[in-house]
Amino acid sequence: MSAKEESKIVKYLKVPDGNISLPPLRTKSSQPLTLYLEIDDVLLHTFLCDENFGYMANPASKDPEFEFFLQETKQPVLVYLRDNMNEFLDYLKASREDGLETVLYTTGQKVYTDKLLEIVDPKREVF
Repeated sequence: MSAKEESKIVKYLKVPDGNISLPPLRTKSSQPLTLYLEIDDVLLHTFLCDENFGYMANPASKDPEFEFFLQETKQPVLVYLRDNMNEFLDYLKASREDGLETVLYTTGQKVYTDKLLEIVDPKREVF
């Protein structure tokens, strides 16, 4: 990617003063859009405990918003939500009425993904 292309992308990714600014909702279109999102690192961060080393890259600066235990793999999981995640999900929910289809993609195991979906979208209003 050239520096010129990168500067165009970065211009839209910066969040001034920590406030999120989403584009206005689209009007209903005959050509709906499909948005594919990966749950890890886009909506939240998770940290799995390594039996030999403890939590790998566990951020000590804040406590996790959620914790759960995966009985199937015998692993505790710490969940850190991304800043402004709820505002983004509200925007996606409102956009669904205007024809936006949201698809959640992950390579995680089903049991892990189901637990995360209970946190992110418990009523399945977005995904």
